[in-house]
Amino acid sequence: MRERVQDGHTQRGEQPAGNWQVLRNHPRFRTFFYGSVISDLGTWMQNAAQVLLAYQIAHHSVLMVGLVACAQFSSPLVLSPLAGVATDRFGGRRTLLVTQVVAAMVAGGLGYLELTGSLNAWLLGTGALLSGICFTFALPARNVTVRRLRGGAAVGVSVRLGKAHFN
Repeated sequence: MRERVQDGHTQRGEQPAGNWQVLRNHPRFRTFFYGSVISDLGTWMQNAAQVLLAYQIAHHSVLMVGLVACAQFSSPLVLSPLAGVATDRFGGRRTLLVTQVVAAMVAGGLGYLELTGSLNAWLLGTGALLSGICFTFALPARNVTVRRLRGGAAVGVSVRLGKAHFN
């Protein structure tokens, strides 16, 4: 049975737990959450830039845009079972750290190639594929890491497809 909430307080005068209270009460989760938001923002910008670069490099070819987008986002369909096994075998934290370091190296390498004028369609497609593979292996690792950071079952946080959902 749910208590009635009026003016932010329950019938007993207590303030109910808010969705964002987990950020105040769990400093390790707060650090992970803000780091994850920054990392996701960079990943989204990289995904958009890769598609735009594919269009520019391949002389306005929508086929190349489709191939780069497919390379970015199709690996979860194929590699998700392996990603879960890797997370179980090596641990969520270790898997997450490795995937984020590799993803940063791929992004840095693609940026360097673009700045030097050496980036071509094949290298861009390979970078998009590697970025997608890193994302695929990071998904189950994030889920495990969030469960360990949140502490008890009282905090309703879950991660699905790389986004935090608050219950």
